[in-house]
Amino acid sequence: VTKTTSDVNRQFIQSIEAPLRSLAKRYPKPAGKVFRYGTVGFRDHSDVLDSVVPRLGILAALRSMATNGVTGVMITASHNPAPDNGLKLIDPNGEMLDISR
Repeated sequence: VTKTTSDVNRQFIQSIEAPLRSLAKRYPKPAGKVFRYGTVGFRDHSDVLDSVVPRLGILAALRSMATNGVTGVMITASHNPAPDNGLKLIDPNGEMLDISR
């Protein structure tokens, strides 16, 4: 039996679905909170970003696999006030991925 690329992709997605759902349940999104990926990535107070970190890691891994490239996650915190903590997807050049990529 010859498997097509779509068959392999479907099997892969089925094999990771349960572990990803389990991970998402361990890091629930705060009730009523809406996150938006904008010009500075995800930006908010650190106590609400903990649910975003594993999801962004998953996105980076899946994008890396889909593009046969590297996608990183940058966690930013600085001398700015606490609401200026951020999470960004980064390309191999260290540049933030915009929404369209």
